[in-house]
Amino acid sequence: MRPAGEASCRASRARIVVRVDEADTGTGIVQSGPFSNRRRFEPMKRDMNLARKILFAIEASRDDTQASIRLPVDDYDTLHISHHIQLLKEGGLIHAIESTHTLNASTSWKPHSLTWKGHDFLNLIRDDATWEAIKDEEARLGGDLPSDLIAETAQSIMRKRLTSPAKPT
Repeated sequence: MRPAGEASCRASRARIVVRVDEADTGTGIVQSGPFSNRRRFEPMKRDMNLARKILFAIEASRDDTQASIRLPVDDYDTLHISHHIQLLKEGGLIHAIESTHTLNASTSWKPHSLTWKGHDFLNLIRDDATWEAIKDEEARLGGDLPSDLIAETAQSIMRKRLTSPAKPT
């Protein structure tokens, strides 16, 4: 069990510990490794682009809890990736295992397969044009859409494509 006010994630040999300063307003300190420099970070927000990348990576992998899934998400730190794996599991889109490391009191999430709902959701947002239309709708509304509204928007786009006459080639 990790101490109150501390969250962490472990990837390979790097250790990332987040300490939340109670007097601070929504920021914390990221400490990676025993001799690392500390840096400030902003509160973690759900990033649907990252979630989509994780879903694609899980789909492309073998369904094996022992296999390590390579996540092609170099633009993100391990804490954000682990957090999004947890969110996807909580949303019922993936199966994932929580791994607690007793030596350093850290927790990480390891994905291993998509659920039925995860396959359906990924099929709805698979097409890049559909995804861009969803992102445009979010920008128009001025914020992130909830996942159920993303699915509804993608279904609406897909229905329009299914009912529109085929374009001559």
